Amino acid sequence: MKSFFTLLAACLVGGLVLTTPLSAADFAERGTIDALDLKAGYLVVDDGKYALSADVRVYSQDGRAAALSALRRGMKITFNTVSQGGGRGERGAITELAILSSK
Repeated sequence: MKSFFTLLAACLVGGLVLTTPLSAADFAERGTIDALDLKAGYLVVDDGKYALSADVRVYSQDGRAAALSALRRGMKITFNTVSQGGGRGERGAITELAILSSK
């Protein structure tokens, strides 16, 4: 019986952790979108050009999944990148981002 309650408590705590909204602390970088070309697959954030990974995840201000098409010039975002193994000046590819403000 004790192990049942231990398992139940672990599941409840795990569920709380998994449903916690995203925060800016979950992301390594932040900035303002200066330009974007979704067809070409890149964003310019604070004068730096970043590729978009093929499976980039986008989150709205409330932490819900959003479409890439929701992005607009002037939005403040926070994001994570991975290296693409490029040369000097390579900024990497954005793998996930969250919208902080619409303008």
